[in-house]
Amino acid sequence: MRRQTAEESARQQAEALKKATQEPESIIIPAEPVPDIPVIPAQASRSP
Repeated sequence: MRRQTAEESARQQAEALKKATQEPESIIIPAEPVPDIPVIPAQASRSP
């Protein structure tokens, strides 16, 4: 799977917000914009 571009990511976020407005109970909005980075595996969050 190739990495998403910022534009694709923004488009998906917009679509997700549209869906969320239709289902108020499922609205989950991050406090700040999500940076365009790959998902970090759980292991990376552990301190060495």
